[in-house]
Amino acid sequence: MNKSNPERTCIVTREKREQSGLIRIGFDRKTNVLKVGISEGRGVYLLPDLKTFDESVKKGKLIWGLKLRRALSDDEKKFLRDQFEIEVRRFDVSASSSNG
Repeated sequence: MNKSNPERTCIVTREKREQSGLIRIGFDRKTNVLKVGISEGRGVYLLPDLKTFDESVKKGKLIWGLKLRRALSDDEKKFLRDQFEIEVRRFDVSASSSNG
């Protein structure tokens, strides 16, 4: 770990990685907006894997980690999953391009 890339923990697996190796989901209480990626407000980190995202929703870890006082609507779940999937693809592309 170095100062320019701090270590974070996946809320589902509890695996620690550099921040750049995880995907952040944030909730801005001022605007009441959920967002995948860089954002202001409270955030949680997940491994870049759709199974991990699905488990975070199923087990309530996403709601717990963001300290939401309500359940996610089906539309919010779909929106976040779609955005998360885009981020996972970016990880896959950057990993394959760095491997050669």
